[in-house]
Amino acid sequence: MNVKKISLYLLIATLLFTGCRNDDDVAPTLSEEDRLKAAVWQIMQRWYFWKDQMPDVNPDDYPNAGALLNALRYTRYDTWSFMQTEQVFDQLYEAGQYAGYGFSLKWDENNELRVAFVYKASPAYEAGMRRGAQVYKINNNDVRSITDFGAALGASQVGRSATFEFDGPDGEVITENIAQAVVTMNTVLKRDVFDVSGKKIAYLAFNSFLETSRDELQEAFAYFSAQGATELILDVRYNGGGRLGVAQYLAGLIASPALQDKLLVETNHNSEQQDENKAFLIENTSEGLTSISRMIVIATGGSASASEVMINGMRPYMPVKVVGSDTYGKPVGQYGFRFEGFIIGPVCFEVRNADLQADYFDGIPADAYVKDDLSRDFGDPEELCTAEAIHYLINGSFSDTPEGRIGRSQQKLIELKGFQREIGAL
Repeated sequence: MNVKKISLYLLIATLLFTGCRNDDDVAPTLSEEDRLKAAVWQIMQRWYFWKDQMPDVNPDDYPNAGALLNALRYTRYDTWSFMQTEQVFDQLYEAGQYAGYGFSLKWDENNELRVAFVYKASPAYEAGMRRGAQVYKINNNDVRSITDFGAALGASQVGRSATFEFDGPDGEVITENIAQAVVTMNTVLKRDVFDVSGKKIAYLAFNSFLETSRDELQEAFAYFSAQGATELILDVRYNGGGRLGVAQYLAGLIASPALQDKLLVETNHNSEQQDENKAFLIENTSEGLTSISRMIVIATGGSASASEVMINGMRPYMPVKVVGSDTYGKPVGQYGFRFEGFIIGPVCFEVRNADLQADYFDGIPADAYVKDDLSRDFGDPEELCTAEAIHYLINGSFSDTPEGRIGRSQQKLIELKGFQREIGAL
C-alpha cells in the first residue's frame, strides 16, 4: 500500500510539511473498496489521536471505508475525521474554490433564517442574495420545516439547482432558481480603518485560512499600514479554519517584530507518534503592522480551528479579548493521507500554545456576549459586535448597555455535514 501523508491542521487547516509512507502489507488482489478500508484501518491504528479510546470493531462488518472511519471515531469529541476525493480537497485548499451556491445561512434570535455571508464570485451573489436577507422557502418548502439542509439542497455538484424565496437587496421578495457553480472564495470579506477619538482602528473580516488568502491578507495589511492603524479588530465570526501556515502568516502580520519567530502553537500526538510533534512559529515578515499590542476578536460558534489558534496562540504575548459568543471548540488537527485518489483525514494531534493550553473543546469563552447583528454588513461600525469592540478599544472596558447583549447561548449557523463542514458554506 502506497500512502502519501500530507499534514493538515483541519481545525480546518493544512500544515506545511509533506512526507510519504509506504506499506506493503495490503494484498494487491483486494478490491478497490477493501484496499481503501485497509488503508483507513492501518492509518487509524497508527496515527489517530484518541487511539486508546477507539471502539473495538471488526472492519468486515462495514460496507465501505467511510462507514469504517465513522465507526472508529471517538465520538465524545471527534466529529471531524473525514474522507474526500483528492480533487475536491485540493480545489478548496489550493485554489480556494468549491462547487456550491456561495452563501451561508444562520438562524437569528427570532428563529428567522438569514443569510450570514455571500461570496462575491458566486451564483447566490449574482441572484441578489446579501448578508442579512431573510430566506423563506427552499424548493417551495418553508425553511422552518427543513431539518437537514444538506439533503434539501442536494450534493455539491456543478449544475444542480434549487429554488429560493428570499429578500432581495431592495427589500422585495425574490423567488429564484439558482444553479450551483464553481465558487471562488474571497476570504477577506471586508477590510477598513475606523478613525475614532483619535485612534486608527483596523478592521478585518476574514473567513477562511486558505493558500489563496495570503495575497488578500497582504493587501489588507498594506492598506492598514498606509492608513496608520494602531489597533486591530479581527472578525472571524464564521471562519471555520484553514491552513495553519496561513495562521502563522497572519500572526506575523499582527505581531510586533519582537514577537516574530516565537511559538504560535505546537502539536502533540498520540504516545506512539511523539517524534512527530512540531513547533509552528509566528512568521517573520516585514509586511504587517508593528504597533499592535492587543487584539479584539469577533467570534461565534462558527469560529473554529485556525481561528481559535489566533486567539489561543497569541494570548501568551498580548491581551486578546473575544466579543460575540463562545467559539466552536476544536483544539485538534488532522493529517491528510493520500490513497488511490482519496484523502483520509483522521484527527492526529492536539494543538497547544506557548503556555501549553489546549483544552477548549467547549469553545473559548467570550469576554463580552453580543449578538451577531445580521441587520448590518461587515465593517459597519454600528453593527453590534463591531461597536462593542470599538468601545473597548477606546475606553478600555466593555459597555454597560444591554443592547445586543446575549447570554452564553448562541445564535446557530445551520448544521453542515461531511466535507461541506470544512468549506463552511453551501
